[in-house]
Amino acid sequence: MIGAYSEKEAEELARFFVSAIKTPIPVLYDSRYPMRNGYGMGIPQKKHFLQTRGLVLRIKDNGRTIKEFFKKPGEQSIGKLLVDIGKQIKKLDENQKLELFILHDFQKTNINLLDSNKGLYCNYITYSSYMLPENLDKIQYVERLCRKASLPDDAWQRDGFELFDFEIERFEFDVKHLI
Repeated sequence: MIGAYSEKEAEELARFFVSAIKTPIPVLYDSRYPMRNGYGMGIPQKKHFLQTRGLVLRIKDNGRTIKEFFKKPGEQSIGKLLVDIGKQIKKLDENQKLELFILHDFQKTNINLLDSNKGLYCNYITYSSYMLPENLDKIQYVERLCRKASLPDDAWQRDGFELFDFEIERFEFDVKHLI
C-alpha cells in the first residue's frame, strides 16, 4: 500500500511533531481534524493509521541522525510519542531535517525470505525493535536487529522469536519549512 499518505498529509503530520518540540505542552488538537467519539487528538489520520501502521521520526543535523523515535503498529495513541519528543528534544535548528517514515504492510517472515529493500521488526518475549532497510546480507541484518533489541546476535534462532518485514514510505522536510 505504498502511497497511503500524500506529501501534504505527511507534512501536516510532521508539523504536529514539531509542535511537540516548540511548546512545553504540545498542541495535540487541530480543529481541521475532528475527534472521534470524544477521543483522539485530531491529528491527520487516515486508513486507521494509528492502529495499522508504525512510524519512525528521525531528526538529522548535517546528514547525521541526532535522535530517532519509533511507534509500533498497534499502539493506540501517538500522544505518548509526542510527549516523548517534547521531553527529549528541547529545540530544533532551522538547518536540521526531519525524516518521517510511515511503516505498513507488516508480514511475518523468516530469514530465508528477507528482502533488503524492506524494513524489519522483531518481537521476542518483552524485547522488540525495528530496522529500516540496510545493505547487509540476511544474517548480518537480523543479527544487527537482535543487537538493537538488546538480544544476543543468535536470538533469531530461538523458539518464540518473531520476525516481520514491512514496507516504508519516506518523507523528508526542512525544519525551517515546518516552523
